[in-house]
Amino acid sequence: MIANSEAIILQSRKFGDTSKIIGAFTKEFGKISLLAKGARSPKSKFGAALDQISQCSVTFYRKQNRDLYILSKAEITVPRRRLTESYERLTAALALAEAVDTSQDTGEQNVALFDLLIEALNTLNIAEDNEYSVVAAFQIRLARLMGFAMTTRIRGMCKIRPAYHFSFADGAILSANDYRVPSNGWAFSPAEYEVLDALSNCQIAEAAAIGQTIAQKAKIHDFLAHYFRFHLEKTMRYRTHELLLE
Repeated sequence: MIANSEAIILQSRKFGDTSKIIGAFTKEFGKISLLAKGARSPKSKFGAALDQISQCSVTFYRKQNRDLYILSKAEITVPRRRLTESYERLTAALALAEAVDTSQDTGEQNVALFDLLIEALNTLNIAEDNEYSVVAAFQIRLARLMGFAMTTRIRGMCKIRPAYHFSFADGAILSANDYRVPSNGWAFSPAEYEVLDALSNCQIAEAAAIGQTIAQKAKIHDFLAHYFRFHLEKTMRYRTHELLLE
C-alpha cells in the first residue's frame, strides 16, 4: 500500500549505479529503509530532500514482511539552511542522527522521540555556540524515552562533596554515605556534576546556553557512551560526537 509520513533522513548508502538506500526516521512508522531509485542521477526527482538530516515528507510503497520499501516521492518540508553553514552545527546534527539510528529498532513508532529530534534540530539551527550541549541534552532525554532515565537529584542531605558517584544500574547519584564508585558507574567532579545537572533539567531550547570546557565535554561524552552501552548492551558509534569535543 502507499504510505506517507514526515521523516528525518538519518543516513544513506549507494545502491547499484544510480540509486541509494536511505535510512529514515519517520513519525508514523519509526525507523525504516527506503530504496530511492535514480537518486544519484543528475536528473533525480528527489533533489536535496534525501540529504542527511533533511526533514521531508516521504511517500513510499509499504509491504508487510519486507524491510526495504520503494520510495516514490520526497519533498523538503522544513529547510534548515544554517545547519549546513557551520561545521559545528552540522556535526552536532549528524550526531543526533547517529544516536537515533543506532538506538532505535526498525519499524517501532516513537512519536515523542521524533518530536524531540525536531526540537533539537531547530535548536541547533539557531545555535551560535555550545553545540555539544544540545547533543548531550538530547541523549539524556533519549535515555528517558527508552526507559532508563537518569536523575541528577542528590540523595541524602549533603550537597557539597569532593566527588559525585553515579550508578549505571540505579541511573542516579549515590547517597552521601556511599563514597565507593560502583563497578558499573562513573565519578564526577563537582564542576562536571553541575554541568550534567544543568543539561538534565533545562529545556532543549536552552541547552545551547550551557557552556562546557573541553575536559567537561570529554567526561560527559564518555559517561553517556558507557551509560547507553550498559543499558542497550551494544555500542553507540559516536563517530561525529567526538569531533565536537575539541
